[in-house]
Amino acid sequence: ANRRLQAEIDRIIAAGEPIYPEDFDPKEEIPDDQNAARFLLQAASAINLTTDQTKLLEGYHGGSAVVREHSDEVRAIIEGNAQVFDLVRRARGVSSADWGVSSHTPTATFNAISPVLSGQRQLARLLHLSAVQQHLSGDDGNAVGKLRDLLAMSDALAGQGTIIAFLTGTACAGLCSNAIEETAATLALRAESAPSKH
Repeated sequence: ANRRLQAEIDRIIAAGEPIYPEDFDPKEEIPDDQNAARFLLQAASAINLTTDQTKLLEGYHGGSAVVREHSDEVRAIIEGNAQVFDLVRRARGVSSADWGVSSHTPTATFNAISPVLSGQRQLARLLHLSAVQQHLSGDDGNAVGKLRDLLAMSDALAGQGTIIAFLTGTACAGLCSNAIEETAATLALRAESAPSKH
């Protein structure tokens, strides 16, 4: 059994695929201005909410009805977090992500990544809420932009190297899918040079 296991490990290594925990760590340092994770961490830290706004965001699981019912509160949340959205947009503009978490020690990795993922889940809900609100207000260009930001965030999380981060990234992609389902039927699109919406 050991020989068969080692043969499979050798085959994977020969194919150039990662298998050991350290294989999933970044191979070289990524400059801060090229690190999507750095921007996403800054974005999560920059979220500015009152107690009532936090309750609204944490209780939001999708749906335009909630956004319509709390339109003033939702608008205040979005307007008060412009810096957050700018940072997430910068994250989408780069392709590498280093979350600064080593895979060598599983327990330490879990303890290090858990608070990071909690902030990213809140950030994902904020992006989802913003996309739906902007669609309902007729700003479909920015709504689609927020969904693209959310998908890029999902990819950056899924590539972190741990199962829990992958699952969080998958959940972010699921939020994006929900928002697409919520908005696609009434999305107003037009060519960039067209004088009116079609």
